[in-house]
Amino acid sequence: MPAYRILLLDETRVEDFRTRAPKPGALILKPQHYEEAGSIEAEHPYDAWKRLQAEEPESAAIRRPLGVGDVLVDSDDRPMLLNYWGFDSAAWLEHDAPHEALEAVAEQSV
Repeated sequence: MPAYRILLLDETRVEDFRTRAPKPGALILKPQHYEEAGSIEAEHPYDAWKRLQAEEPESAAIRRPLGVGDVLVDSDDRPMLLNYWGFDSAAWLEHDAPHEALEAVAEQSV
């Protein structure tokens, strides 16, 4: 069964993220906006989401249910951002990445 790392959006950013309109193109995440909250074994991301909605989550590090703005990272280190409509593939912002590389990521996701 696949394992997913759980990353929770920093509490100070949750409200802003959840009230902001989604942007088109690639979803670029800033690592400093997330904190590690353990891991979970699940058949797929939606199974992980469902199990993390329980009153007593399986991971002791989870202090709240997985919500919009939070991230699951698969075994290949690919982040998946939870949005209102489900999970979207995302990428981490690399401070040293040139602007052209970020544009290439955006074009690939369209």
